[in-house]
Amino acid sequence: MSARLTAALATLILSLTACGADDDPGMSAVDELLAVRDGSGSRADQILTMNASDGAVQQELPIGTPSFDWSVVYTATAGAERTTVRSLSVRTGEELASTDLDGSYRLPPVGPGGLPGGLSHDGRRLVLEGEPEPGASRFAVLDAASLDPIADVVLPGSFVYDVLSPDGSVLYLLEYLESDDSGRYQVRALDVDLGRLRQEVVVDKVTLQSAMEGHAVAQLLDGDGRISYTVYHNDHHGPFIHALNTTDGTAICIDLPKAGREHHAAGRYWGLALSADGETLFAANAALGLAAAIDTGGEKVVRTSSFGTAGPLGGAAATADGGHKAAPMLGAASLSPDGRTLYAASPDGLAVIDVGSLELSERLMAGTTVSSVAVSTDADRLYVAAGGLISVLDRTSGERLGEFVEASQPYGMVSLTRES
Repeated sequence: MSARLTAALATLILSLTACGADDDPGMSAVDELLAVRDGSGSRADQILTMNASDGAVQQELPIGTPSFDWSVVYTATAGAERTTVRSLSVRTGEELASTDLDGSYRLPPVGPGGLPGGLSHDGRRLVLEGEPEPGASRFAVLDAASLDPIADVVLPGSFVYDVLSPDGSVLYLLEYLESDDSGRYQVRALDVDLGRLRQEVVVDKVTLQSAMEGHAVAQLLDGDGRISYTVYHNDHHGPFIHALNTTDGTAICIDLPKAGREHHAAGRYWGLALSADGETLFAANAALGLAAAIDTGGEKVVRTSSFGTAGPLGGAAATADGGHKAAPMLGAASLSPDGRTLYAASPDGLAVIDVGSLELSERLMAGTTVSSVAVSTDADRLYVAAGGLISVLDRTSGERLGEFVEASQPYGMVSLTRES
C-alpha cells in the first residue's frame, strides 16, 4: 500500500491519571499525561511522558510501538548480528520482558498514530521486519506478553509490513513490484500459523485492480482494528485512501480531491479522523485547503470542500516538518469529542473546520507552521505542536493558555484515550 515509511511523526495525547494540577485555572483541570515523540525522526528519538497540567517530564522511554491501551511500549535495538526486543511499562519505565533475536530487525515504521506499528489489535502478537537485504524479506512474529518467538518468515522478493488482522493470525504485506522508487506495490496476505503466503493478491473489490502506486502519508485503524485506512499521495492520479478489511482480506480504493496533487510536500498534510460512531471518516489537508467526508459503510466520499491553500506551497509546506524531509505528516487532523469540529495542521496555522459544511471557520496561530493537533480528553483545550513547542489553547476562544518546552523537538500529534 505504500513506499516504506521512515520513522514516523507522532505526538500522542493519552488519557492517563496524573498527579499535581497547576494553579492556573486554564490549565488545572488536566488529569492526563502527554506522550510526546521527541527527536529528529530517527531511531534515537524518545517518547516523553509529560504531565499535561505543567509539561513536567515523568518518564523518558526509547522510541517504540505502544500497546493500544498505552500501558506498554515495545522497543527494538539492533546490532550487526543480534536484536534485543524489550517491553517497557509506560507509567514506570520498568522492563517487563526481553528477548534476543539472531539477525538485525526493526519495528515496522508504519503504525496508527505515527509511531512504529507491528502489534495486533488484541495485543497478543508483535511483528518485526528484518533490515532490507537483496532478494529476500524476513519477519519475526513474537508473543507480545513473553516476547517468545512464534514464527520466523523468509520470503523471496521485496516485502514490507502493512498491518495485522485483529487477532494476529493474518499478516498483510506490501510486495513491491519494481526496484526503483515508483512506489508500485500489491497487497499480499500471509497466514502466520502456517507460515504461508496466500497465492491470491488482495485486489480492489470494485475495479479488481491489484497493482497500486503511491506513498503513504497517514494511517488510521477503526475502533476494533478491523479496517485499516491509509492515505496515499500520488503525483499523477491524486491522493486516495486504501481501505483494507483485515478480517476478510478485501480492499477498496477511495479517491480524494485531486487539487494540488503535484505538490508533493503539501501532500504530506493529509490527516484522518473517525467519528465516534465509526460511520464517517474525515480526511483533511489544510495545506491544500481540502476536506472530505467518507461514509465508511458505503465506502464512498459523500461530501468535499475546498477552502484555499495555506500560503505559498513551495516554501512553507516544503519545510513544514522542521527539516524531517523523509517523514510524512501523520496525526495532522483531530476531531472534537462532540463531532462538530475538525482541526487540521497547516504551514500557516491551525485550520478549524466545521464538520457540517466542511468549510473553514478560522485559522488559529496564523503565520506559524503547525505539524499536528490534539484535543484534551475533557474537550476544553487544544494541544498544538508548532515551532518546537507544544502550545496549549482554549478550545472555545483559541486563547493561548501556556506552552510546554521540556520536549526539545516535538512534532506530529494524534489523540489517544486510555482509561486509568
